[in-house]
Amino acid sequence: MRAFVVAKTGPVENLLLTNIESPRITPGTVRIAVDAVGIGFADTLVIAGRYQTKRDTPFVPGSECAGTVLEVGTDVFGVRVGDRVLSTPLQDALADEVVTDAVNVARIPDSMSTLEAAAFPIVYGTAWHALVERANLRSGETVLVHGAGGGVGLACIDVAKSLGATVIASVGSARKGQLARAKGADYVIQHHEDDLVHAVKLLTNGAGVDVVCDPVGGDAFAASLRCIAWGGRVLVLGFASGEIPTLAVNRALLKGCDIVGVYWGGLREKRPDQFHAGLVRVVAEFEAGRIGTLDSTVIGPRQVVESLSALASGDAAGKFVLDFRG
Repeated sequence: MRAFVVAKTGPVENLLLTNIESPRITPGTVRIAVDAVGIGFADTLVIAGRYQTKRDTPFVPGSECAGTVLEVGTDVFGVRVGDRVLSTPLQDALADEVVTDAVNVARIPDSMSTLEAAAFPIVYGTAWHALVERANLRSGETVLVHGAGGGVGLACIDVAKSLGATVIASVGSARKGQLARAKGADYVIQHHEDDLVHAVKLLTNGAGVDVVCDPVGGDAFAASLRCIAWGGRVLVLGFASGEIPTLAVNRALLKGCDIVGVYWGGLREKRPDQFHAGLVRVVAEFEAGRIGTLDSTVIGPRQVVESLSALASGDAAGKFVLDFRG
């Protein structure tokens, strides 16, 4: 099978498209013919060896994909050969075939295209887990989303709006601001041009926000603690800035706020049934028309390294989708 392989962690240019042996199917797993792969910022960290969990080389990166079920192992229920499915293997997805645990697989509704499905599960699964299961977001609350022009940020806007929240989007460029507004953000702040904390205080009449979604870390996390309302929840989703911040715990005390870790991949390992239920739920939310999908940029195999480079530099907005059928 064709796969993108990392022989040595480092720059995305280390990625090589080559032929490798197909993985063996085992009980509880599903073999998928991959038609499309979602590619996001986290993939650049995995390739660089800078992600929270690290892998031994050589390995195939890629966290999510969509395609058709070729084979199912014993003890698999809910999907069958020929089903169109999306999947979150969390590794090995950047290939034209993948074998993954059935807990990582959900059927694609007819109203969702395969290309949309490939970029859907990671960002929307993470956003749902963060806002519903970790923050218990309630209608009428206000949410600040850092990195709102990225895949996770855009999904957080969409999910928050579906739950009746007011959303303030923090972005790094006018283009990303346009994407955030198109996804439903009520207010957009360009943090390179405006004083983020001051702007949030103005928009909330000095109260601050009830929930912060922070996939950025670094200075954004420090700002989060100054923007949070009394009794609010700061959701730690990642460190796209490359800087893992330290916590001035007096801020948490003074604000009476919660600092909440959000690691959807860890949920799969610790509570696989809850993970799968969340995956199925976000697909159902889409089918019901309450949330959408990302408008991702579709690429071919020859554009993968270039696209990853754009994500690593912060120049790209949203996500890319590799169409393996082309």
